[in-house]
Amino acid sequence: MQIDRQSLNDLEIFKDKGYGQNLFEFLDNTQTNGGKDFLKKIFRNPSSNIKTIRKRQQLIKFIIKHPDIFEQIPSRTIMNRVEVFFYSKAPVSSQTNAFAGWFHGLFLMAVHKEYGQNVKYGLRIIIQFLNSVKAFMDSCSSVDEDLPEMMDQILDDLSGFLEQKRISRYTTFNPNGYYPFGQSVMLDKYFREEEKKSFTKIIERIHELDAYLSMAKSIKEFGLVFPEFTESQTPVIELKNVVHPFIRNAIPNSISFSGNSNIIFLTGPNMGGKTTFMKSMGIAVYLAHTGMGVPASSMKLSISDCIFTSLNTNDNVSLGYSYFYSEVLRVKRAAQLINEHKNCFILLDELFKGTNIKDAFDGNQLVIEGLANWPEHRIILSSHLAELSRNFEEDAPIQYFCFHSSVKDSKPVFDYKLSEGISEEKIGRVIIENEQIPDLLKCRK
Repeated sequence: MQIDRQSLNDLEIFKDKGYGQNLFEFLDNTQTNGGKDFLKKIFRNPSSNIKTIRKRQQLIKFIIKHPDIFEQIPSRTIMNRVEVFFYSKAPVSSQTNAFAGWFHGLFLMAVHKEYGQNVKYGLRIIIQFLNSVKAFMDSCSSVDEDLPEMMDQILDDLSGFLEQKRISRYTTFNPNGYYPFGQSVMLDKYFREEEKKSFTKIIERIHELDAYLSMAKSIKEFGLVFPEFTESQTPVIELKNVVHPFIRNAIPNSISFSGNSNIIFLTGPNMGGKTTFMKSMGIAVYLAHTGMGVPASSMKLSISDCIFTSLNTNDNVSLGYSYFYSEVLRVKRAAQLINEHKNCFILLDELFKGTNIKDAFDGNQLVIEGLANWPEHRIILSSHLAELSRNFEEDAPIQYFCFHSSVKDSKPVFDYKLSEGISEEKIGRVIIENEQIPDLLKCRK
């Protein structure tokens, strides 16, 4: 699936400017650096392959069902130590026997402090790592059910590794036993030279498990639900009780693209919840394509091969682009992607704010009329220009939803509930007056 940097920023998937909450860190429960890197890779590359997504879902469901098994995977401490050992920049002995290695090892210890740590603790770390992997394998063998395909592949790699004679013999070693210095020097050479490649592959598999275990923990912690993917020829997005994951006690909303409609036209007052709702939708569709659960009570959707948003457009002084021209280029990019992809999910928030009302009105109308020609894509477009709805035919492929507000005791009140229809409420003046801006700007006497 394609998703560009601005869309990732708009949906707050990753931290881009060094401040604020972001979805990746919010959901990251990994225990290892490698696990975090693997999880980040999944998040940076959501899949548009329904088989891949379903395989991930099956694995994560298995992890949730059998949490005790996954407590046996090598701990954070063991993984950190084994990574330090294998990726150490300290040299290895060039000798081929323990006697010569004894003397050469002393020399290397005098020259390289890190080498001494490797020789002293390396074998112990390797034994602990192998024993942990074996304990995990033993736990998996006790499961009386068919394993998910991805789990089978991981276990095949782990068992194939442990069953090698040159590896399995070390699972019988005592990690706290005494090993002569010359032998330790030779074993350091053996593991970091001859076995580094095979150990690296297994370490990566443990990182992969760590990433999927993190996803399972987040799903359980935040009460996320697995979406149902359909292979329908007609694009589908149905969400019940979706919320934004960052907001505590958020008001849930439900929505569905129905019939032949491919556009949802969203209206409502400032601060009424339009942008947050659009972000909630974008996050749900995005997470679904990573194999994760979504912040809703249920979700049904078809595959999208592109997510594109225009929620927080900025001007670009270095390129000489005004705010309005930056908006135009963003819409142009959306039009290009619609031509390039089969099933885009697009979020457009209050287009053409950087120009006058007449141009904004005309621009929005042109864009919406154009988007209506592409029924295979799904678009949500928000606007304060409620009057636009009067310019579209009754049979246009557009659904109208809105957020309402009221004014009580001169203060705006929002219920953040999505409703069908159009909102023409204007409360910007009320908000400005409540902030006492007119009083601050009164002329001095």
